[in-house]
Amino acid sequence: ELQQIIMVYATYPEGQTLKSELSEQDYLNLSSVLLEAGIPSRSVQQYQPWYVTSMVDQVISSRLGLRPEYGIDYYFRSKAEQKEVKELESLETQLQLLSGFSDEEQVLMMLWAVEDLEHAAEEFDEMLQIWQHGDIQAMEEQLEKEFQEDPRFKPIWNAMVEKRNPAMADRIVTFMGTNKRHFVIVGAAHLVGSRGLIRLLRQRGYTVQQL
Repeated sequence: ELQQIIMVYATYPEGQTLKSELSEQDYLNLSSVLLEAGIPSRSVQQYQPWYVTSMVDQVISSRLGLRPEYGIDYYFRSKAEQKEVKELESLETQLQLLSGFSDEEQVLMMLWAVEDLEHAAEEFDEMLQIWQHGDIQAMEEQLEKEFQEDPRFKPIWNAMVEKRNPAMADRIVTFMGTNKRHFVIVGAAHLVGSRGLIRLLRQRGYTVQQL
C-alpha cells in the first residue's frame, strides 16, 4: 500500500515519459547522471525526475557503504519498541512537495545529486566529522559555501528544508503542550540556519540546549 501511494506521485500520467516531458538539454543532463549512476534510462522513463533523483541518492549511499537499516530513523524506530510513534509531517505532505516541483526544478535536484555523486566520499567524511562534533556553525558554513559555489540550488533548499521548518516547529510545540515526554528526531539540516528549528523554537520563548 505504501509503495502504491508513492507511485501515485512518482509516475507520469499514461502517455508521458521523461523523454517526452523534459527539454532536450534537461534530458541529456539527466541521461548523463543515470549513466554515471549505472541506471539504464529506459528503466525509469515512467518516473518523474524527483523519484529518479531518489534512486541516484541510493546509488550514492551504496557507494559510500551506507546501509538504510543503519539510518537514524530505522535505528530509533527499532528502539521505540511499544512506544507511540508520531509523525512531524505526513508522507503525503512530503510526496506532494516533491512532485509539486516543476520538471525543470526536479532536474535541478538531479544535477545537485550528481554533484554529490562526484564528490560524495570527500563531502560525506567532512560532514560526518562536523555532525559528530555537533558543530552547528561549521555545518551552516558548509551549506553556505555550497550555495555560494552554485546559487541555483538555494531555492530548492528553501523549499525542501526551510519552508517545512515552521510547521515542524508548530508540531513540536504541540508535543510540549502535553504532559508526556517526547523524543523528536529530525535531519540535521532542519536544525541549522536562521530559519532552522533551533532558532524558531528560541524565538517562541523556548530554551534549546545542545547536550
